[in-house]
Amino acid sequence: MAHRLKACPFCGSRKTEPTQYHSIFFVVCRDCHADGPAKDSESDAIEAWNTRVTRKMDGDGH
Repeated sequence: MAHRLKACPFCGSRKTEPTQYHSIFFVVCRDCHADGPAKDSESDAIEAWNTRVTRKMDGDGH
């Protein structure tokens, strides 16, 4: 099953991809290098990336 990744919450880039390091998986933004939480499977890492809480800025950084 293919999972569509949400854009990076930090820079807005769509250049995000699941990555594996040894036995852990996480999603990485290829533009700003932000990464998501480490999980035991690729699908769990994608789900964690896509369900993260994103805060909108109000214009003055708060």
